[in-house]
Amino acid sequence: MDKKNEINSGDNSTNIQGRQVLVNQQIGISYSDARQIALDVYKQNFYELSEEAKSVALERAEKLIDELLRNLEKELPEQIEKIKVPDVQYTLIKAQSIYARNGGPDTLEILTNLLKDRFRVKEDSLKKIVLNEAIEIIPKLTINQLNLLTAIFLVKNCKMSKVRVLIESLDTIITDDLVQFIQERNYFEHLVYVGAASNDITTDSSQNLEYFIRKSYSEELNEKVEGNTLDVLDPPVRNQFVIDTLSESVFFKWNHGYFNRYALTSVGIALAVTHFNIVMNANIDLNIWIKG
Repeated sequence: MDKKNEINSGDNSTNIQGRQVLVNQQIGISYSDARQIALDVYKQNFYELSEEAKSVALERAEKLIDELLRNLEKELPEQIEKIKVPDVQYTLIKAQSIYARNGGPDTLEILTNLLKDRFRVKEDSLKKIVLNEAIEIIPKLTINQLNLLTAIFLVKNCKMSKVRVLIESLDTIITDDLVQFIQERNYFEHLVYVGAASNDITTDSSQNLEYFIRKSYSEELNEKVEGNTLDVLDPPVRNQFVIDTLSESVFFKWNHGYFNRYALTSVGIALAVTHFNIVMNANIDLNIWIKG
């Protein structure tokens, strides 16, 4: 066996050498064992780089694994053993390679959260397939495109507790940096190309934000004022009842962009849920949208 591909078996373990994954059938697994397995698999599978680039890539791979294992140890300690599962190892290789190439903090955070959910799900589930695909396309999306996905998700796939919460969330997600792209059709079409969205062929594709709010929040839209019933989405009064000065900005951004012309795939929903949880410090559950 070539020296650089050699694997040393520990006590009570069986190692199977392969080009892609290392199957370690160990009785119980510690944090340090899991960390070592993940790094061994990475070292055996990542491309040969110059010494300087190799050092940076390994440092990033270690950072991702440490962040993931800290999260698992805190929230899902019983799932750490899944690092022995071949498909989990393959997914780890992908995630480590992505972060090794692009070491930004946003990439680290979303990969950590997607991997944590990947450890959580059953191996024969649809969610496993969806999460694997979501991880694969992370390097093909910008942070602004994750914001696009999340904005579409909040309006078309999700019902918040109140209209006010929806508007506040959209105001956070549709950032000033994103505004310059909301009328760029190619920026949205790229979401279709990578498999996160599709062209919406329903009547929803021609509707404004007011339509979607009326569709999901009808019970909130009538207010009694001095004996008169007012529609709170009517522009002259909606600032007072929806969210003051933020309201018009959010309506303008949505209604002047291409948001309504796209619908999310299951992979797009997984990315949007994960990104929303990170940005808004929330904890909404992907199981609400993706069963099995």
